[in-house]
Amino acid sequence: MFSRTIGKNNLQSREAQNLPELPDSGVVPVYLQVDTQVFDAESLKSFGIEIIAEEENGFIIGASADNFKSHSEKINKFINQEGRFKNKASQLWQINDGTQWRIEQILSDDLRAKWGQIQDGDQVVVDVGIACYVKIPQQPEREDDDTDEKYQQKIYRWKQKKEKLDLKRDAIARKRQTEFEKFVRAYGGELLGAYIDFDDSFSCRIRISGKGLKDIVLNYQYLFEVVEYDPLTIADISTGEIDNIDPTLIPPEEGFSKVCVIDSGIQEEHRLLAPAIDAASSVSFVPSDTGTADVAGNGGHGTRVAGAVLYPSQIPRTGEYPLPCFIQNAKVLTSIDEEARLPKNLYPPKLMENIVDRFNGTRIFNMSINSYNPCKVIHMSQWASAIDKLMFKNDILFILSAGNLGNTSGNPLKPGIKEHLDAGRNYPEYLLESSSRIADPAQSSFALTVGSICVRPAWALTNG
Repeated sequence: MFSRTIGKNNLQSREAQNLPELPDSGVVPVYLQVDTQVFDAESLKSFGIEIIAEEENGFIIGASADNFKSHSEKINKFINQEGRFKNKASQLWQINDGTQWRIEQILSDDLRAKWGQIQDGDQVVVDVGIACYVKIPQQPEREDDDTDEKYQQKIYRWKQKKEKLDLKRDAIARKRQTEFEKFVRAYGGELLGAYIDFDDSFSCRIRISGKGLKDIVLNYQYLFEVVEYDPLTIADISTGEIDNIDPTLIPPEEGFSKVCVIDSGIQEEHRLLAPAIDAASSVSFVPSDTGTADVAGNGGHGTRVAGAVLYPSQIPRTGEYPLPCFIQNAKVLTSIDEEARLPKNLYPPKLMENIVDRFNGTRIFNMSINSYNPCKVIHMSQWASAIDKLMFKNDILFILSAGNLGNTSGNPLKPGIKEHLDAGRNYPEYLLESSSRIADPAQSSFALTVGSICVRPAWALTNG
């Protein structure tokens, strides 16, 4: 059954409140549902609707570019079964141009849970995803009867068309970036770093007032994702003591692989690591913390990760041990309130680009830090997307950790093991809960994601 929900035009309401001018004010956000079995979402363009994001069960976040003029005309044809729209009425199920759906569909779980508590004067740091999609046709396939000349002509025409569409997409992205930044600054907000660009969107981290955030979420037409800043705090884990360890270490030879450890820094003088450290490449990406020493407690986190790379099975107590690779130290966490955290001005997608650029020539990157939150299942995060893009472009490998499930938690949205057991969910059943999904960016399609369950790893290193 076809139905349409029309609420009060929220753009007019904004004007009545003397809010800052919204870019492309004639464009109206819309949320609709189609029958995905028979309805081609790309055809929405003929209805004056730009696709912003495709969701589950045929739901689509869109933007009506002509204030529903084309849309209304074709809806009438839908209903009256006229012309080329005959038999289409049953394919478009719901259309909603209100605003409440944006809170449900665009905000991350944590941000949605605290949405009602955000005050106008609060300062909030969020990561936003903004669409700039232009459909580019796939490269034509060679038909059985194509001659070499005919096929090359097809490829040439396709490349010419693709080049024009790429330029169009870039122009849209630049326009939206300029207008969005102006909109953020109208609320006294700021961008924390540069934009990160993808084929169909771009993203950035902003600091803005609660009032400005609400306006953006409810009214900015091209928005499809808002995630609250995650400091990526790592837990300090007691490593215990390993006594009587005194192997003869053989340094890696020239030409051996280099593994870049992206973490809390490394104790580079550790006796079990020092012969493998590529000290000349060590760098901190934290502007306020230029040292590269490990800032995590209990012997350090990056230090233990480096140990896992060099000693994958166990640390030999005696005898010769040839170290398998060089270790490079990319420090991204710093000490904040006595915890190792990612600073707000380091936006993970852009940070990945900067690290890969800095360690040009390195082909293996290990990152054993994650978001505290489980990954999404509809859209890949901007962080994971950036890693996939870098891997494809540079022919490199990221090794990521699956994330941790804490012993206990004070957050009902992310229960720990104790809360699961108290609720009657025993091992391994509680691992099937949505809150136990792997953590961002472990859902990367191209990266190697690694997880484990153990009491204490044999490679755990202590100060020494």
